[in-house]
Amino acid sequence: MFRMLNFFDLADGEDIGSFEESLTSFSQHLIDVTLLHSQGAVSRRYSNTRMDTDDERKQRWFFVSTFNDKLQCEKAYEYVAKGEEPGASLHKAVVSKMHNGIFSCWEDPD
Repeated sequence: MFRMLNFFDLADGEDIGSFEESLTSFSQHLIDVTLLHSQGAVSRRYSNTRMDTDDERKQRWFFVSTFNDKLQCEKAYEYVAKGEEPGASLHKAVVSKMHNGIFSCWEDPD
């Protein structure tokens, strides 16, 4: 599997419930059009522990997107970049509720 960590803060005035609703709609659409395998739960970061050693990033929220492989991830990116509907509106509904997004990708070993 190929995975993407989405690390972010909520935009001013947004709440996590509204964000999760938008993310669920967008993710389900990507699953329906075979551009996403699954979407993990949105979780809150707790950096006030010695186990969290990442001093560079202060984002409070994260989730993991899972793709079948790197090619599926690239196709999902292309789809969003093209701005086709309904994906464009669903994506905008998610990103408008977040800021300071950082995205990291990795692949599970065989």
